[in-house]
Amino acid sequence: DARNLAADSAVVFRTGVGVDAWSENITGKTVPLIDLSSVLEPGMTDGAWLSFGRAVAMSRLIRDTLDMTYPSYKERFDARYASLVEECSRADGRLKQLIWKASNRAFVAADTTWSDAARDYGLRIVVQSALKTLDLGSTDTAATITAWGAAEATHVAILDLSPEGSLGIDQRIKGAVVCYLDAMGKTASDSFVSWLEGQLTLLGSALGM
Repeated sequence: DARNLAADSAVVFRTGVGVDAWSENITGKTVPLIDLSSVLEPGMTDGAWLSFGRAVAMSRLIRDTLDMTYPSYKERFDARYASLVEECSRADGRLKQLIWKASNRAFVAADTTWSDAARDYGLRIVVQSALKTLDLGSTDTAATITAWGAAEATHVAILDLSPEGSLGIDQRIKGAVVCYLDAMGKTASDSFVSWLEGQLTLLGSALGM
């Protein structure tokens, strides 16, 4: 499993937040644990990797660590990092054009996972934990979401994957927009940049409805 694999690694990178709590119990040889959150400003949420800017900052620490651990591969690590920075910048530019045109500037979410990404694009989150257990098949679903988002004039809600494990906007709900996103990369099949741009494009599309 991941714990055993990490125990046999030369170095382990972790986000430094709750999702990586398992890494505290790594057994075996002494393994350097690198907290990527150490390069972020205080107050970041459990979803810092969902922000292109913060992902680049964490990637810089990964590059620096690998440069020191495997100096003979330094040029390769540096080139890959430079390519990542360029890809993130281009994706971020495309997303700004999409999201900044959206009519909604806020969305309802069950927690703060998407807060860092929202902050990048001037969006606000209405945290409503009851969203996790909301019956989306109820005739009151749209009214409930709209009431939660009333202070921010939004009728958009973000949930983590559908029960079927799919992404996108739930077309069955009338009067509100429910969009399923994948914060943990469970559906990722391509590069990190492509995956994250896809998630944020879905968010932008939902906010434009």
